[in-house]
Amino acid sequence: SSRPKSRGTLRLNATAYKSGVRSDDVKLALIDFKIFEGKGATDMDVLLEGVDFMFKLLNSTTMQKYGAVYREDHHPACKEFEFFSRKFGNVSLTKRLQTGITAVQGISNLRVADASVFPAVPNANINGPVMMLAEKAASDIFQTWIGAGTAGCIIARRLSEKFNVLLLEAGGEPVPASQVPYFVQHVGYDPGTNYFWPSVPQRFASQDTDGVIISHLGKMLGGSGSHNDMVHNRGSPKDYDNYAEVANDSSWRYENVLEHFKKYENFIGELFTGEHEGK
Repeated sequence: SSRPKSRGTLRLNATAYKSGVRSDDVKLALIDFKIFEGKGATDMDVLLEGVDFMFKLLNSTTMQKYGAVYREDHHPACKEFEFFSRKFGNVSLTKRLQTGITAVQGISNLRVADASVFPAVPNANINGPVMMLAEKAASDIFQTWIGAGTAGCIIARRLSEKFNVLLLEAGGEPVPASQVPYFVQHVGYDPGTNYFWPSVPQRFASQDTDGVIISHLGKMLGGSGSHNDMVHNRGSPKDYDNYAEVANDSSWRYENVLEHFKKYENFIGELFTGEHEGK
């Protein structure tokens, strides 16, 4: 399988808590991605295989017909190796790799509607599956208080059809630039519209920043979905069939979650037609 095998942890910083820290979430969180550690060591091989495939594609007759080239961008730490040899790739990926969002688990009587409930990473940009998850959760919830992140906004919208809902969000309205994919790097790293969570130093990743990876989470209506580069896909049906098997819950099968995808999808234009599209 080409799915990432690296598994990290999110723990409470007991030392900071015992010293009196109560409201500084950044100091209280110990985020450790454990990239390329343990079983995740094989993730490097998969990434390098992807690099090899990319160069084969780049050197194909079709791509060469259009003069496709890869701009050599030597990383200082890799200068002693031949450009994108296996050793070059190993060092370069170790230096540059960044990652995204962390997950939370394990509190009784708490219902969570976000990406952390998936037992494995969906084969998709996470935004679409999370919105489907929100639609599925909304169909089962009678009353709740929720934040206004990617899933929270959808759940609140559905619940407001039958209940009065209080929606609390620390951030404000998404900035206009969030609707323009070109500005995703600016919006996604603006301290005015994001929370920033540093990880503990990683042994095999982001050595340019002393191993520290910064996770950015949207602080605005829509959460991180509001600076998602307008990317949307559902992922592989097999992902959801696997979730159903793991949870022993047939409602997670793709044929059963499809209605939740369709409920929020609203494609405007002439791209394709078929029984699987949304409204």
